[in-house]
Amino acid sequence: MSTSSDVDDDPLNLRQKLSLLPSVSSTTSSFHEDDEYRIKDINTRSLTDFMNAEKKIFQPTAEIDMIKSLIMSNDNPMEKSSLFRSLIEHTEPTINAQELTEHFSSAKREQKNSKTNQIDEHLLRPFSECVEQYYRILYRVCECTEELKQELRHVKSERDQMSEDLINAENAYADVKKRNEKLKLIINEHKTNTETLKRFSEESVRYTEEQKQKYAVLKQHAQEKLNEANNEIERLRQTHVSEIEGIQTQLRYAQLRVQSLEQELKSVKQELEQKSLNQVVLWDKIIQRGDNARINMHDMATKYNF
Repeated sequence: MSTSSDVDDDPLNLRQKLSLLPSVSSTTSSFHEDDEYRIKDINTRSLTDFMNAEKKIFQPTAEIDMIKSLIMSNDNPMEKSSLFRSLIEHTEPTINAQELTEHFSSAKREQKNSKTNQIDEHLLRPFSECVEQYYRILYRVCECTEELKQELRHVKSERDQMSEDLINAENAYADVKKRNEKLKLIINEHKTNTETLKRFSEESVRYTEEQKQKYAVLKQHAQEKLNEANNEIERLRQTHVSEIEGIQTQLRYAQLRVQSLEQELKSVKQELEQKSLNQVVLWDKIIQRGDNARINMHDMATKYNF
């Protein structure tokens, strides 16, 4: 009886000690995240391969085998499943060596006590099926974890791509917004220029109409002045023609007068020339007479010694 109670107490103590180790979720996450137990290192095609890989990963020792036999000696299948699951979850290199030693010593004692009891095969069969189902679920979880990791990487890459696309879209939107603002300014400036040009065009049309009216008035006035000038020119031309005819008549009369005067001058010149010749002859005679008289007076003076 005491042996049976010790057997029941030892699994409870083992369970309490295992509960002091990291929780199931933390060990499970560490099992999936630790580089030593990466899923990519497990190449399994069947449950046997998976179990061999599991043994290779966890590297079982003699102490762990003793603990497993201790768990298997328990009559309660639920406690077996719970203890075995805790054993699998806490057989990582991070387990405290002192606690494992205590577990191993208690397991040895339990193994010695369990040799006297026979294991019920009817209870072991559902437990083995449960363990096998657990390994299947674990294998499936590993596969799903790898798929989820791949999907997560794919989602992250899509997220990064979408973030980059979003940044590019935001930059493009900002550029389009700036261009839109510039276009608005250009359109407003164009509207202002259009209104100014329209106002200037209206003023130009009004100014052109005023200039046309002034041109018509000036044209009429110029036509009147031109007609008056033409009439005056015609009158002056007729007057000029009559004056020219009178002047030509006077010119012909003057020419005839000049001709007559020239003839008179010619005759006068001839008369003067003739008179000059006569005067020269006369003066020559007078001079000769004077010379003769002076000679005679000189002779007489000489003769009478004056």
